[in-house]
Amino acid sequence: MLASAIPPDISIADFRALEPAYVEALRPLSQAVSSVEDRTVPGPGGRVPIRIYTPFEVGPRSLMVLVHGGGWVVGSIETHDVMARDFCVSLGAVVVSVGYRLAPEHPFPAAIDDAWAALMWSARESAALGADARRIVVAGDSAGGNVAAALAVRARDEASPALAAQLLIHPVLDLVEPFHPTASSLYPSRRINAEGFGATSRQLERYGRLYVPDASQAKNPLASPMYAEDRPGLAPAVIVIAEYDPLHDDGAAYAAKLKAAGVRVSLRRYEGAIHGAFGPAKSTGLPERAFTETVADLKQMLAGN
Repeated sequence: MLASAIPPDISIADFRALEPAYVEALRPLSQAVSSVEDRTVPGPGGRVPIRIYTPFEVGPRSLMVLVHGGGWVVGSIETHDVMARDFCVSLGAVVVSVGYRLAPEHPFPAAIDDAWAALMWSARESAALGADARRIVVAGDSAGGNVAAALAVRARDEASPALAAQLLIHPVLDLVEPFHPTASSLYPSRRINAEGFGATSRQLERYGRLYVPDASQAKNPLASPMYAEDRPGLAPAVIVIAEYDPLHDDGAAYAAKLKAAGVRVSLRRYEGAIHGAFGPAKSTGLPERAFTETVADLKQMLAGN
């Protein structure tokens, strides 16, 4: 991963051009599911692309709304096809993967608006999808973890839909504290792990500014879930963090915040791991272990629903 690290100053167009090769490299790790359907749902900015993965498993199924990572500027349903299939198979869940609008063309709140539209549609259509509306999970990695956390905040504040869990994989949770290698007091990992471990603080700062260019919006809890009110009602959380990730302290601080508010939290910290070292399920070593253990935590949370 270090040898193929994306240069922090690469243009967004060139970054996006790398996507087909990334998707092709992951293809051998793809798992079979019962069915895959591409469709769109109505959203505030037009039709929102989604992909629905249905497991072979019958009976009560969970429903996962999956938000892809990529710094809000890259990534797609295709880049997270393997992850969606892995969750579909391992959880026995119907997975709805969301193709939200990307920054900088579509800055905040476009991503959360599109993901919210997909979540609300999925909740309404849960029976038709063969899923249990009492077992809805929002999930995402990195920037997708930011949006998934924001979905959980919005679901609490609007009292619908009822979420059974939120899965946040090395999430970005605070866009106020600068993503800068020498100016991070609240989250020392952004300084300590600023470079040399794949994802860099310089990249995170750049993409965060592209996503939320208006500084006055940075404390909006849908942009920075760390600033959400400390009150009951948030969905139980499984949070995954990596030792050598600039975002290590984001996840740790958010876990502490949720626990203090009385939210059930499972925090998984992986020593020796860097940003992105989560799955696929058919990989080996630490990535596979992180995926397997995280899914076990999520299953335990869903068991009571």
